[in-house]
Amino acid sequence: MKQQHRHRQVRLCLAAVASILFAATASAQTTVDYDDDNDNLIDVRSLVQLNAMRHDVDGNGTPVPAEATAYAAAFPNAVTGMGCASTCRGYELRSDLDFDTNGDGVVTAATPAPTPTGCPSSRTR
Repeated sequence: MKQQHRHRQVRLCLAAVASILFAATASAQTTVDYDDDNDNLIDVRSLVQLNAMRHDVDGNGTPVPAEATAYAAAFPNAVTGMGCASTCRGYELRSDLDFDTNGDGVVTAATPAPTPTGCPSSRTR
């Protein structure tokens, strides 16, 4: 059971690394549309993006100025308007999220928050 959680943790980290590499490639080539289905809801696909929603309480894709850097890190290379067909009006969860970041099978106060890459912090191992 413990090994399964470790494998899931490794898969999450690999997915996060792939996402970062994609974002780095995308930044050199193009911008990202965060409303794939054009329903004026910003797509959330990671714990980091879920956390970033608090920087944009209106859900319009414009974070409060003091938190713009953290928001941009969660939604890198966003097209103007986040890709919404008109004005974004909220968020929608587009992927299953695993809140068990340390892989122990339970989510408690002791479970570390995800780092910007989505991998557990090295200080918790």
